[in-house]
Amino acid sequence: MKTTTFDYEETDDICLTEDSHLYTDLKAAIFYIVFALGLIGNITVLWVLLKIMHVKNMTNLCLLNLALSDLLMVLSLPFWGLYVQGHYIKANEMCKAMAGTYQVGFYSGILFVTLMSIDRYLVIVHAVAVLGAKMLRYGIMVSFIIWIVSICAALPEAIFAAMVTEENITSCQRVYPDGSAQKWKLFRNFGENAVGLFISLPIIAYCYIRVLMVVKKTKNSKKERAIKLILGIVIVFVVFWVPYNVVVFLKTLQEFGILTDCKAYRHVNMAMDLTETIALTHCCVNPIIYAFVGEKFRKCLATTAENHKFLKRHALQNEADFLCSLALMQTQYIRQVLTGLGDAQKLEVTDAAYNPTKGLFGPALEKMRETSTLRKQEDEAFNLCLLQKQASRPPSQPPQQGFALAAGGH
Repeated sequence: MKTTTFDYEETDDICLTEDSHLYTDLKAAIFYIVFALGLIGNITVLWVLLKIMHVKNMTNLCLLNLALSDLLMVLSLPFWGLYVQGHYIKANEMCKAMAGTYQVGFYSGILFVTLMSIDRYLVIVHAVAVLGAKMLRYGIMVSFIIWIVSICAALPEAIFAAMVTEENITSCQRVYPDGSAQKWKLFRNFGENAVGLFISLPIIAYCYIRVLMVVKKTKNSKKERAIKLILGIVIVFVVFWVPYNVVVFLKTLQEFGILTDCKAYRHVNMAMDLTETIALTHCCVNPIIYAFVGEKFRKCLATTAENHKFLKRHALQNEADFLCSLALMQTQYIRQVLTGLGDAQKLEVTDAAYNPTKGLFGPALEKMRETSTLRKQEDEAFNLCLLQKQASRPPSQPPQQGFALAAGGH
């Protein structure tokens, strides 16, 4: 079957210049950095939501799904980085996965932001209760529908994506059946613009205008803190995705014969390259918004960190207690061993036992110094060791500097 290749590059070759693309190494570096930050951030968000805060209301359910959407896009970024550097993986499956994850992340991300806006609007403006199993069931059903819609909208891009080699250059393009290229291009452009501009943005704008009107009339700071997280996510999402949608709209105009001259084509291509890169980097920003805006989220992280430090400190203290008891028991045993020995033998045995670095009990005593809660026991142990050392040394021999420094350096 005859096929037609299309990847927004069906203009005369004279319009295709190197200036139409961002510096490839810079783009790749951005993708790798965003991958590292986004992977750590979104996994942390998922862990906090599932293990600490738990999904008990619509807001947390939306945040959970948004983190999953971001994580899906994050996992594709290393392949985008390799792709822009020219390390092409010639398998069509990888090309399809890159195109599909991009589209699923776009649709699901913006739809979940819209759902969060509606949720906040109902809670704050109309005082609709968000707790309870019934509301959570509704939220799960809506989330499931959003994922299904996103996957279905992304299927054409994934199905028609393929690695194409033209003039010794291999790239991930869209290969459409003959005569249907424009139809599928318009389907993609209208779908993205409908979700990103014409449906979601008006809903989000209306919801938050009404929410802000209510907030101005109340002095309850909890409501203000509650919407800061959502509002921050919405603002970031608009900044990262609206420019891309505007360029997609310009691409649609080109399909209808508008803005088809070479200069306009180059400028639109450069804008598409830039806005796509910006859009892909949004998936590491939402965790930052959680950390700086979400007070409850931040408190949960702080509490978890404190609990971890407490457990670690408690384990260290238990270990120090054991080592301290062991050192004191061993000191009593050494006293018995020293009985009946000559001065030289006593000195040799004591040095072997209490040398801070090489002695039998030295490491245990040094370990006790690490725990501030055991300072009293530490002092007693060191003083006991020092007295034992002095008692076993011949009067004519001066004390060794190493042990004196170890005992006095506390």
